[in-house]
Amino acid sequence: MYFNAHGPGTRQCDGAESQLFDELFPGADGIFSFKPLVGHCQAAAAAVEVAISCLSYQEGIIPAPPSVAPGHDRLISGPVVRESGVTLKSSIGMGGYNTAILLDEPAENAIPGPLRARKSPESGRFGLTLTAVSEF
Repeated sequence: MYFNAHGPGTRQCDGAESQLFDELFPGADGIFSFKPLVGHCQAAAAAVEVAISCLSYQEGIIPAPPSVAPGHDRLISGPVVRESGVTLKSSIGMGGYNTAILLDEPAENAIPGPLRARKSPESGRFGLTLTAVSEF
């Protein structure tokens, strides 16, 4: 299991994601963020990072940026061969918007194509819920 963090490089956000990662996923393989490679794309940030995470399943490589400063002890530094398993992608936004999506290996009955979306056996359709709003 991997954790694709929002990772904006702020103490508050990086600290919160590190705590979440350590408490909920103590046995996870690693944590990474694509922010240093793509910048902060504002409203498109989560979509861009989900797309890159999906491509890591296809290509078998997590294109993590190299570390340039001390970070989390399981922070992936530089591109690595991706082990099989799930990837949790988190995204944190202003105003209390917090999202997470769990990505998994393509299914045997995957629709052909680079992202290999899964089809529901019941409805024949597929889709993902990508966002939710925190209530205070």
